[in-house]
Amino acid sequence: MPPQAISLDVPVELIKDPRSWTVEDISIWLQWLGIGEHVDAFAGRGVDGLMLLQLSAESSWAELGVLDPAQQRVLDSAVEPLRCFHQAGAVETGLALHAIEGPVAGQIFFVGAGGVTGGRHCASNGIVLSENYVSRRHFQILRDRAGQYLLQDVGSTTGTFMMVREELVLVDQMIIQLGTTELTVHLEGDMCSLVATEGPDKDVTAMVPAHGLFIGREAGNGLCIRDPQISAFHCEVRRSQGDGPYVLDDKYSTNRTWLRLAPDGQPSKRYLLRIGDLFKVGSTLFHVVEPVTDEMPLEMPHLDQTRFPPEDEEPEEPEEPEEPDEQEFSEPELPDLASPAAPQLRWEPFLEGDRPVLSPEDYAQRLAAARRRAAEGSARRVAGAADLQGSQDARMFDLRERELSSLQQRMRNSRAQTAYTLQQQQRQGSERRDEDLCKICYDNDIDVVLYPCGHFMLCQWCARMVSDCPVCRLVITDVIRTYKA
Repeated sequence: MPPQAISLDVPVELIKDPRSWTVEDISIWLQWLGIGEHVDAFAGRGVDGLMLLQLSAESSWAELGVLDPAQQRVLDSAVEPLRCFHQAGAVETGLALHAIEGPVAGQIFFVGAGGVTGGRHCASNGIVLSENYVSRRHFQILRDRAGQYLLQDVGSTTGTFMMVREELVLVDQMIIQLGTTELTVHLEGDMCSLVATEGPDKDVTAMVPAHGLFIGREAGNGLCIRDPQISAFHCEVRRSQGDGPYVLDDKYSTNRTWLRLAPDGQPSKRYLLRIGDLFKVGSTLFHVVEPVTDEMPLEMPHLDQTRFPPEDEEPEEPEEPEEPDEQEFSEPELPDLASPAAPQLRWEPFLEGDRPVLSPEDYAQRLAAARRRAAEGSARRVAGAADLQGSQDARMFDLRERELSSLQQRMRNSRAQTAYTLQQQQRQGSERRDEDLCKICYDNDIDVVLYPCGHFMLCQWCARMVSDCPVCRLVITDVIRTYKA
């Protein structure tokens, strides 16, 4: 007979801070894990949530009567997500992600000490982006012991991109995005070359000379790329401080330069997130902002006046045109570039054609309308919770809910891993193995392949519940449905 079917749904009694778990909650947790035979031993020792978080060594489990090494590993794995929540107790600190473009534009996502994941799958992500060009689980933001927040692409197929805000030190195989073009950096000794791996001029190669290389859309650049989303003079690649490392310096572009965190299907290293950073996932653009007490910042990040929102209505009293920031719009030392102090503001479209021109008055009207819409959206979002105890309490409630949601996902991942471990052990010595049944629920046939690890051992229903592979614990970025012939 196949092993008993299980559920990955977290018992409702356990959806709270593990430090507040009672002895009865621990009994429910052990039953859910599939090792209910140890309930009496744990209850007899008065093990509650606080005591559980302090148990980790093999000797501790042995003292509670858990002698099987496989079950000891199960408990270690199951306690890990609970301890992560325990370490993330200071939920009053964090940062916020303001979505300023894409399907969730206008929404603000709080990131607490437990971090957050983002992707297409609604059950395993705190930030859900429902678009085809976003992987099932696309990126995650973690908090390290120093309190810094780190962004990581967990192996998406379309990439996560961070805007280059200052000089970027180039490393071998780094991928840079300009418009729709991606350039791969190749470093060999003292030589640096750039290869267009995506875009209209794919496979074009340029060697960076000793005096540096300008990249842009016009023929006067050392590397000319015929991409309508690239500025006439976009950026420069040169040696830093004479014989220093090669750096990319973007002072002139409209649509900016972006760093792709990792190639297709590969997890990236973790990049520090700072207030003011911008990163892209699919068509969504996130602005990293500081959470505030009364209201979230409504200022749009400075992107050289690109991508104006649609103008739904004309403002009653348009704002006065803002003076350009002198440092941001300083005159570039290149020939034939328009001065930023010119009487008209220009932006570069995504499609080919004449470049639209906006007067300062028109720009001010669009800016005022955008801020009004942002203010109205933010007010609607917090209105219900703010009626209870104020906007600060609403923000704290939202943070706590996200922390608990993240805890549930980690517990489901752990439950799937422990179920696989225990049921593999139970099948040892069994004469019959049902190869077609899902290795978690043992109710449905295996009908999906996990990407990128390629393991074929879950049904589509269980695959929807987990974000990590139960076998290798690699992050699942996509689930591919399979069919028998």
